[in-house]
Amino acid sequence: MTVIIGKQYWMKKNWNSITFINGDSLTITRSRSDWELSINNETPAYYISDENEGEVLYNYFAIIDSRGLLPEGFKIPSFEDINVLINYLGGEELAGLKLKSNNKIDFPEIAYLDEEQRLRKDKYGNYSGFTANAVGKIRKDGIISSGFRSNYWILNEDNKPFVLELIEGVDSAIIYDESNFKKQYKNFIKECGFSLRALKK
Repeated sequence: MTVIIGKQYWMKKNWNSITFINGDSLTITRSRSDWELSINNETPAYYISDENEGEVLYNYFAIIDSRGLLPEGFKIPSFEDINVLINYLGGEELAGLKLKSNNKIDFPEIAYLDEEQRLRKDKYGNYSGFTANAVGKIRKDGIISSGFRSNYWILNEDNKPFVLELIEGVDSAIIYDESNFKKQYKNFIKECGFSLRALKK
């Protein structure tokens, strides 16, 4: 199932397969030490979100593995693809709101918005039909940020990783790459686990 946003066809839900397309299994991680080991050993792996049953967070090595996670005809979005999406939705300052779910279970922010924010949410919330939910992310140090943000893998042709972040209470759609982090965190994105939302080629 896809949703049309501008001229792009996006999957309506996050991709949550725990196997590659050829049937090979990814490694499941159940703890901080498991996740850290998968990063250190460059093992394709996944973590199932604590607060969102069935939602899978993939590590970088699963994303770049040549066996592929996505069915034929779909791809991991590139930096350029995400910029097309953001620009179509009115730019960075509004796109996040138009991408996030209006369901308070998916994004709890709805419960505590002030009147002005609520009106804005009612007008623009999930305008795109993308319905991002707050699955969060997992870091190499084991910290899990869930319940208030969506993080999606972006991968350019040279396997350079980016992440699209949608934060609770913030309308902006924010794109990060390694240059956004201090030198000591230069591999931060590659050490995290994020959701995957596929785009039709």
